[in-house]
Amino acid sequence: MLTKSDYLNEGLVHLVYKKGNSVFKVPKDNFVTFNSKEHFEIEKTSLDILRNHGFPAVRVRKIYEKGELVPSKYVLEEDYLSGIVKDNKDISLTERRSIVDIMLGINQIKIPRFGSITKEGVGINASWREFLENIICDNTEILVSYLSDKKMRDILNTLHDFLNDVPQLIQGYFLLLDTNSNNFIFNEQGDIIGLIDVDHPASGDRLYDYAALEWFHPISFSVLEELIKFKDYERELMYYYSLLFGISTLKFEIVNNLNTKETMMKLYAKSI
Repeated sequence: MLTKSDYLNEGLVHLVYKKGNSVFKVPKDNFVTFNSKEHFEIEKTSLDILRNHGFPAVRVRKIYEKGELVPSKYVLEEDYLSGIVKDNKDISLTERRSIVDIMLGINQIKIPRFGSITKEGVGINASWREFLENIICDNTEILVSYLSDKKMRDILNTLHDFLNDVPQLIQGYFLLLDTNSNNFIFNEQGDIIGLIDVDHPASGDRLYDYAALEWFHPISFSVLEELIKFKDYERELMYYYSLLFGISTLKFEIVNNLNTKETMMKLYAKSI
């Protein structure tokens, strides 16, 4: 069993413990949807895919059944990776470039089908449009009931109209969708030597990952803009994709009783 003396740190949704050369991830009580075996199986599969393509992803050792190690909880055990972990506000330009570089490399990995990657390592949807349509539909009911103002209805209507212009992709690519610096382990030179917490990746349009970077980490997105000269239609697509991240983030905060003020202000400003 894990004890208080094994406690290492915590993220938004997990408590993290360390025993020997292993790290144990335990879902927090208030994040019920993360307390599932499938959630951890998807993370293991995703990390395996990355490691098999030469990326320094952590190795998952075991997924414990509910109650096996912690009462009422599934637990993921993975290797402990020694190195430096920094908050986003503290990373250097060199470290931002390392994150962007590894994201671009991962974006070259081909994944069958589209949408959220399953524990079998394939997308859950038959088409890219179907994935985006499901996001809009899944968020609409909750957001309209929580925020009955005209601005939110206009955003949702804009996204429904956008579905008519969604590109028909033939091939999906591995999308990290989470380039939080806490998911990367650095050495003293600012190189990435470890990759952790890849627990909700998708298969699809690489511009979608770029939009995630812009929404969550705009300073790092400026680094990406130094490498890629985006065409007007690509920027337009990323604009709509970023609105999708906005409504998805807002729904996540609502469902998990988190503060929505910052996301609402950002989303409303973005949609002007």
